[in-house]
Amino acid sequence: MKKKIKYEFSQITTRGGDHGESTLFNGERRRKDDPLFFLLGDLDELSSSMGVAIAGLKRFGPLSADDPRTVRWLEAMDDIQGKLIILGGMAANPDNRSRLKLNPLTEKDTEKLEFYQKELMELTAISRELIHPGKTLFSAWIDVARTVCRRCERRVVKEIRVSVMTHLIPGQIYLNRLSDFLFISARYWEQISEEN
Repeated sequence: MKKKIKYEFSQITTRGGDHGESTLFNGERRRKDDPLFFLLGDLDELSSSMGVAIAGLKRFGPLSADDPRTVRWLEAMDDIQGKLIILGGMAANPDNRSRLKLNPLTEKDTEKLEFYQKELMELTAISRELIHPGKTLFSAWIDVARTVCRRCERRVVKEIRVSVMTHLIPGQIYLNRLSDFLFISARYWEQISEEN
């Protein structure tokens, strides 16, 4: 279990954003309506949407929480959420310099995500017909996360193109694979639900 830290009110509520500005990871202040903050908000929403899917599997999933298939998928999702935090740090560092050393996303991270996807694809039969999300409540939550992921990817592409944040290219590739993984995940859990 992770150690919990007790924070003081002033550590959470700094009032630094009361005038419509916020601070990026690199210390730079920007207006809260800067496109970069929309990207950061979308990444937060993606991780939160994935969190809903994780909680949904634990509570409403078709298998027990200790079933190896459940455990494996939850481990993958936890790993992915950690990578989204890294991507957020990369995005909050637009000049790719920081007071703190960042470990950026790499090709190995994408390869690991592809491995998770291949594992599920070997176990999942996918219809050639158009998919209508909502076959199960749980798979619908995963599909919502997938659509948020696609929006994040579009925002990253825009930051790469408009703001020349080329250090985000590995993140764009990662998000592209993640939306595929989430698509397969939803179909996988629908199939498991039908079998049980």
